Amino acid sequence: MNAYEVTYIIASSLSDDEIRAIMDKYAELVKNHDGEVVKIDTLGKKRLAYEINGHFEGFYVCMNYKATPATTDETKRLMGLDEKIVRSLFIRLDK
Repeated sequence: MNAYEVTYIIASSLSDDEIRAIMDKYAELVKNHDGEVVKIDTLGKKRLAYEINGHFEGFYVCMNYKATPATTDETKRLMGLDEKIVRSLFIRLDK
């Protein structure tokens, strides 16, 4: 298993409960594919540097996890399809 970090931006128009549900959804996705969530940091609501798909603000989340490349590919795919996710960035951490 490899170590990864994903930072993603959730639409700021959602309620706190909806934001928590999205964070839990992707943490459970990693766990269900034999991965391990190491840490989840919430960076809070921030103004974007530029407009992205009509959004000027977003809720930033950083999740560190260990998983297989297939799990990361599936997580990328689902985040790309989720309209509530404004943007995401996946990074494989060095050993």
